[in-house]
Amino acid sequence: MDSISRTVPAMLRRWATVNPDTPAFIYVDSAGGRNVLTGSHVYRFSSRYAAILRRNGVKPGTTVCNTLPNSPEGLLTDLGVILAGGVAMNGQLVLSDGEDLVGNLKNSAAFAVILDPKNPKGAARVLEKRAHSKSECGQVGYCCVLCVNVPISDLSLKRVFEVDFERGGLEKRPLLQVLEKEQESFVADVTPRDTALIFTTSGSTGFSKLVPVSHENVLALGDDLHEHLDHRPGEVIYNDWSQGWGIGFPSMFLAHGITRVLLDTSAAAPEDALAFMWDVIRREQCTVACLAPRELIKMTNLWHREQQAGQKRWQLRVIASSGQPYRKTHMLVIGKITKSVLVVYGSTETAMMSTKLVTSSEDYVDCNNGTPLSGVKLRVVNTELQDQPVGQLGEILARTSQLFDRYVNNDEATQRAFTEDGWYKTGDMGYFNDKGEIYTVCRSSYSIMRGSFLLYPGWLERRISQCPGVEQILIVPVPDPLVFQEICACVVPRPGAQLTSEGLTEFCKTLFLTSEKSEMTAVPKYYLFFDALPTTNTGKTSRRATEAVARQRLGLEG
Repeated sequence: MDSISRTVPAMLRRWATVNPDTPAFIYVDSAGGRNVLTGSHVYRFSSRYAAILRRNGVKPGTTVCNTLPNSPEGLLTDLGVILAGGVAMNGQLVLSDGEDLVGNLKNSAAFAVILDPKNPKGAARVLEKRAHSKSECGQVGYCCVLCVNVPISDLSLKRVFEVDFERGGLEKRPLLQVLEKEQESFVADVTPRDTALIFTTSGSTGFSKLVPVSHENVLALGDDLHEHLDHRPGEVIYNDWSQGWGIGFPSMFLAHGITRVLLDTSAAAPEDALAFMWDVIRREQCTVACLAPRELIKMTNLWHREQQAGQKRWQLRVIASSGQPYRKTHMLVIGKITKSVLVVYGSTETAMMSTKLVTSSEDYVDCNNGTPLSGVKLRVVNTELQDQPVGQLGEILARTSQLFDRYVNNDEATQRAFTEDGWYKTGDMGYFNDKGEIYTVCRSSYSIMRGSFLLYPGWLERRISQCPGVEQILIVPVPDPLVFQEICACVVPRPGAQLTSEGLTEFCKTLFLTSEKSEMTAVPKYYLFFDALPTTNTGKTSRRATEAVARQRLGLEG
């Protein structure tokens, strides 16, 4: 296709024409539901939703924050925003007080938000506390896409689009019923360089930054994944990463029409999420999967259990995984669940930077991310930005064809992110080997890499210090085989306080909407009590020394 056609609307139209009846997205839920959206479905429904948005004030360049979970509704509303000429922003909500969502709404100057009004832990709860009034738009029959005036003084919100969820097939879902009856459709005239999306960075606890992504970069990501996964005709991919993140957005379908299977997370979570996911992969005969690093180790354990039970074996051709430094233990899944693992090194700001296809766990060296992709330049530098020799640790700098140019409404963070000559500072510490392969070892800043998320201790320390009985606290990372680093709270109790690990855990749970078992949380796994925290020679509290003591006391050296 010529470059002018490399836009989300053009590609949706293409697959609706070329493969109208081919499954595009297969959503499976824990109650046994299986909903299939074809290429024709996706284009027809999303363009009709775009018409509804246009009638209610969404214009070219308008930012709409989408808080819906992975679901047919979440997909169609995201694409509807883009077809309307708007910019769809990831509206993930992790903090119980809604600080992360409200901060992103402010920074993006979002015009509208899409939400589930009946979700007791969702965005509706956060916004209702801040809204002065609420009035219907008066469009009969659009109760599940209600347009509401939201005069909130400190936000730019003008509309709230509500989407109700009910279980059942596609014909029973309220939003799709409305879209079936909708008489109009709309597809904006956009260019490849127009902004299509705003992704939020993986940092939680209020520190997420907003990264604008163009139509051409969305499709370029799909091209890169397609190429390095060596995707074959007819293959089906399993990928239940959040649709609001880079690797979870449907870029492979948009760029190459790839059928994708994922969990409908608007339904209740299954009791054994891993076993359910693996059962779905087998039933749908997926040969490619995108899985989080922690799931690789869990998959190995699941395989051993199934072997002992004599269950029928299924093997993927390749698993793509990204988000943290890898160990040899991650690769033990090879030869069991999959034939190979594709290690992907990248970030929201850079897209994919390097890959390493691993076919044998024995041959893998810890933290190896492979060689840079075509069009990607990486450097390893010291604190004075001088290139380090092979094998010498330093910060990784990057230039890529898909490199972002700014954070939305955050000039200070943008300036800090780049060197004076335009190299992006990844914040990752690593080194090159003599084959030109890049290794990542840790972060340069004092942040905690818990799976795919970066956690900033200062925010959590301020919150936990409000817990009755806490005199002083430091949050430090300790090693973990599943998520790379776990969170340890080192606490000095106030004199006479009866603090316990259980009490602190219950207090921390109130800070987050997600379970402490989820990767998307910052509830500490460990709590250690001190009479006094270690200090430096100048008398200041020492994070590094506290971290060393925590590792020693927990028996987690490494």
